[in-house]
Amino acid sequence: MRETALAVDLLADATGTTADEAAELAPVVQALDGDLSALTDDADAFTAAANQTNLELRDVTSTIERLDFQELEEMGVTSRETAGLVALFGQETGFTGRRLRTEFRQAVEETDGDIDDLADNLGLTTEQVEEFNDEIGSGTELTEEYAEANNSAVTSMDRLRAVADRTRLRFAGLSEGVSVAGPLLQAAGGAALFFATVNTSALIPSLKAKTGALVASSAASLASVKTSLAAASAKGVLAGAGFTAAGAITALWAAT
Repeated sequence: MRETALAVDLLADATGTTADEAAELAPVVQALDGDLSALTDDADAFTAAANQTNLELRDVTSTIERLDFQELEEMGVTSRETAGLVALFGQETGFTGRRLRTEFRQAVEETDGDIDDLADNLGLTTEQVEEFNDEIGSGTELTEEYAEANNSAVTSMDRLRAVADRTRLRFAGLSEGVSVAGPLLQAAGGAALFFATVNTSALIPSLKAKTGALVASSAASLASVKTSLAAASAKGVLAGAGFTAAGAITALWAAT
């Protein structure tokens, strides 16, 4: 049970979903494969389906769970292979949700053969299926990489927001109409936009290298607060604190 729980948590982190939603895949895998090894030891197909196509994990789970498992077993198709077919079919057609479930189920019902026949009924070529499987491979390496990238993105954004909140509170008494929160949140928002793409694109090889420019931009935005505060208030300490906040963002990045 512990191994399954850890696998579910890892898949949730890798696909940017909740543990409850990821856990819905477990009974599907168990019913189709007879065990949970596809989830605990070979989750990369599910991760790829939710990260490298137009689908989300719930699309994959809800599509598979509505199929006739006996028909799939007669074809010799595993949950991992089914997830790959669902991913490719969704990517090729653009279908999601109910349309995806309906069309995929119909193709399964019309198939009288093996996985190659099913792929043909789905409008997929054997080469497409083999290429997808070769790219994904087996194991959990891809899942672990996506989980680490997503968790790092969340941690960095939490730190940026914390710096913005502390600086906003520090200048809460400023009455000259200068808004410190604006530049800070604008800078943090730019970083948030970048981090949001981590889950929907191919895994970025160097997260730190790609975001260095964003954090530098954030620091520049914060540094501009120094000038505004100096002009708006005779309290030099406020301008100095604005500069300190800019330095804090730079230091934050250096520490990650």
